[in-house]
Amino acid sequence: MDDAVYDSFLLEFIVRQAAYYGFAVIDAGQTSEEVFAQWLAFAADAQGENFRDAVEIERGGGQVIAVWAAASKDGATTVAINTAIALAAGSKLKVGLIDANLRNPEIRSSLNLAGAGPNHFRLRSKLQTHSLHPEELAAACTTYRNMPRLHIMSGSPRRDTAPDMTPEMITHLLDVSRQAFDITIIDLNAYPDNAATICTVRGADQRWLVCQNNYASYKTSWGEWYECYWKYCGLSPSDISLILNRTIAGEKPERIAEQLRMPLLAAIPNVEGGLGFRSVHEGVPLYFQDQATAFVEAIGQLAVGVAGDRTMEAGEMAGLQRKSGWLSRLTGLFA
Repeated sequence: MDDAVYDSFLLEFIVRQAAYYGFAVIDAGQTSEEVFAQWLAFAADAQGENFRDAVEIERGGGQVIAVWAAASKDGATTVAINTAIALAAGSKLKVGLIDANLRNPEIRSSLNLAGAGPNHFRLRSKLQTHSLHPEELAAACTTYRNMPRLHIMSGSPRRDTAPDMTPEMITHLLDVSRQAFDITIIDLNAYPDNAATICTVRGADQRWLVCQNNYASYKTSWGEWYECYWKYCGLSPSDISLILNRTIAGEKPERIAEQLRMPLLAAIPNVEGGLGFRSVHEGVPLYFQDQATAFVEAIGQLAVGVAGDRTMEAGEMAGLQRKSGWLSRLTGLFA
């Protein structure tokens, strides 16, 4: 399957014809090397569709987490940013935060990073030639506040160049990120119409889908995107972890996870009083907002689950010093 083809009717036709005539289908969103490896596995008489499992991908180094939303503005960027900050603040891990939302990059504005700053557009020639080194990736990142362990790669202002990224370039970026950082969190566009989203989700070690308890989000938007594209990338719902965002008391996130056939990773509580909107507008993450205690606790638990035994003691995590609300906002506005 060609990852550049987004015609769901054509994809469905190909799959049905393949099933009728007894052809095997190689999933979309793979590099040339992965396609060749799967073809070899199939040619070696692998049974049925198990040839997909016959291809082992060697992944050394750190972990890559893909974060994307079921629909626009479901909060994937908020989850990605605050989890990265929690990991950098509450552990001894080297954390990378990469904005690969090529069509709508928001990390730079959400953190109020001055000017355009470094972004991965400048690294594209090295990604094309597979010559990017881990130390070059780390050096091209922006540090944030007094967090030397947090390395931020902003999105490119050249939004029209999103289709220029190829599966091979994304695979190289993931490989280098694993060498440069212990944990890399990659924020992605909600829609699978570019290689950055498709190939990062396919190649990540963990996949986080952020939804709201809103029928148009978790049911309609996600359901239709899965049926018309994601399933042709070889992904099943069980390969994806659900994060239900902006939950309120009395809701049962487990029911939504059960409907989607996904494991429930976290339920992030809603922040009242428009604080979430102001946080993004002022460029001060909710992690530093005194009024967002429940949100911070949920993000902290999520970060602890990611870091595992590499976190600080639980007491140290809970006792992390955060600036007062007014001082955080002032610092963010004049970062």
